[in-house]
Amino acid sequence: MIGTLRHRVIFEAKTQTSDEGGGFTESWAALTTVFAAAESERGDERVDGGRVVSASRLRLRIRYRDDIAADLRLVFKSRIYAIDWVADPDGKRHWLDLGCTESLPS
Repeated sequence: MIGTLRHRVIFEAKTQTSDEGGGFTESWAALTTVFAAAESERGDERVDGGRVVSASRLRLRIRYRDDIAADLRLVFKSRIYAIDWVADPDGKRHWLDLGCTESLPS
């Protein structure tokens, strides 16, 4: 399994900074970079703004970490993915499996 952890993945967390108008600006900041085994699951097509766009689904396996959750996002090969689910497949805290969907540009 270790030999398959060859893809660099960046996890990002949402941050808020106050702006001059008394509100907040949301952005994403890098949390950590890890190596992962990656496997494409399938592609999806969606209608966005009256046009059909495609988005890919991805399944990743990384070494176990307790700071990875579905409220993060990840960057893989210059594409941004939302994390749909996170699972410890055998309950032994060795690995984490993640299901991800490519985020469509807004």
